[in-house]
Amino acid sequence: MARRRTDRAGSAPQDRAAHGPYLGLGADGAIARLADLGIARKLFVHINNSNPLLRPHSAERAEAEAAGWRVPRAGEEISP
Repeated sequence: MARRRTDRAGSAPQDRAAHGPYLGLGADGAIARLADLGIARKLFVHINNSNPLLRPHSAERAEAEAAGWRVPRAGEEISP
């Protein structure tokens, strides 16, 4: 069986592409799908460890934050 190339997080690039909408980014992602709901407070939770949204200085995180989303810290308590 051939071994697939992976990144530092252990994710194969084709796997990330297949799950792109779940990253929250792009035309089919959560940010675009939920943009018109009129929700003031938007948090991404239950994010896979290999998701670039978890990296504070990533382009993906910057895109999410520019759209008004926040990624809570691990273990952060969220109240209304």
